[in-house]
Amino acid sequence: MAFNFPQWTPSARILVATDFDGTLAPIVSDPATAQALPQSKTALSQLVKIEGIQVAVVSGRPISSMRGFCRGIEGIWMVGDHGRSAISPDGREIADWDRGSVPEQLDRMEQDAREIALCHPGAAVERKTFGVSLHVRNVPTDLRKAALVAVSEWKSDALSFGLEALDGREVVEVQSPGGGKLVALEKLQALTGSDFVIFGGDDTTDLIAIESLTSRIDGMGVWVRSSERSTPEQEPSLIVDGPVGWAEFLEELARQLKESR
Repeated sequence: MAFNFPQWTPSARILVATDFDGTLAPIVSDPATAQALPQSKTALSQLVKIEGIQVAVVSGRPISSMRGFCRGIEGIWMVGDHGRSAISPDGREIADWDRGSVPEQLDRMEQDAREIALCHPGAAVERKTFGVSLHVRNVPTDLRKAALVAVSEWKSDALSFGLEALDGREVVEVQSPGGGKLVALEKLQALTGSDFVIFGGDDTTDLIAIESLTSRIDGMGVWVRSSERSTPEQEPSLIVDGPVGWAEFLEELARQLKESR
């Protein structure tokens, strides 16, 4: 596939940012086993070495797990917890990153989620610092309807407590207010002094950032299409097919940037 990149000047400072699950890594039934495609890891490692290029992985994963999932990609920014925590390229967690508070209601939501999981085989709960995720990907098809009703009620309770709710691919996450990937990207752009920002993602949690960058002259929002999430309502700068398509994009981006500098 041919990609049309903006005509950057050789001195342009560019931030290349990417979601992890469904973008760098294919979606799997057990999130703990997810792995970035080797082609993507190689392309990101090449991008890091190009003068003026900064690379970031921006994920909803807990920041405590980011080093493991990004193993083999050196010199990158890692942002976790849906933009609430960050690790700099030198491996240092940024202490003054605006993390926000952890509402006590999250403990209640975790307890309720675990009760739902006990009643609906295949459902799984993931507790994070700033949120609780309730996964239904592995719930059998014949039991899915009842599980989704329970998840919907759980989500409504969270909203009534003043929490936020994110609908992902076969998962709902409730979390403390604030944060967001767009906010994180804006912080990274300011920290790195980047003139242009590219961000690729595959899920509803990525849409605000993708739509914002698509509308800006200093941004590019890339939608990573899947069978579960085909095309967003607002046309992004570019659509690629799954993690393989995103890997090809990153490879071509690295090639063109190396040739232009």
